Amino acid sequence: MDRVIGMSREHKLSVKVPDRLLPGVYANQMIIRHTREEFLIDFLNRFPPEGVVTARVIVSPGHLKRMIGALGDNLRRYETTHGPVLRAGAPSGSSDDDRGRSPDGGQGTPASGPTASAQPPLKQIKAKVPERVLAGVYANQMVVSHSPEEFLIDFVNIFPPEGVVTARVFVSPDQIKRMIGALRENLNRYEAAHGTIIEARVPRPDSYLN
Repeated sequence: MDRVIGMSREHKLSVKVPDRLLPGVYANQMIIRHTREEFLIDFLNRFPPEGVVTARVIVSPGHLKRMIGALGDNLRRYETTHGPVLRAGAPSGSSDDDRGRSPDGGQGTPASGPTASAQPPLKQIKAKVPERVLAGVYANQMVVSHSPEEFLIDFVNIFPPEGVVTARVFVSPDQIKRMIGALRENLNRYEAAHGTIIEARVPRPDSYLN
């Protein structure tokens, strides 16, 4: 299946949605970790005391900064139409953060800011990481849409003149508001340690050279 997204008035890009991703996955929690070079975002469907990682996305700092802005803009449009969204709490005993232990058993240590031991203790998140999402997928673009009941986030890997959806995630409005806050907080910690991130442009056909 193909869909077309607009990159600008002058550029259109054909983006393929693989059949296996058409149904999408649901998430009500997010765990964010970063190194200097990249951010790793785990989307979880959590029903305490357990859960499962439904998507794992890897994004560069510059592209993530642009994506956070797009999410915020989409949420503002939603609230203009449907009214204010109350920010939901994370599922019981957990938090959208990079502190503590990651779902696959690794130590989720923040790249900047207070160490994990200096933070209030969080309960370990018991979540399975299926083999199909273990390696993660890369994205340098994001397409966001919404209905009154949910937000649909398509993560896209663009290499002009084509692109492919690498992850499709459904999130409720109240949960997306909390996730945007967590993303901004993590981005602020990154910039405090490594300097201001220059927002990356959406990849265009003339962005790549042989």
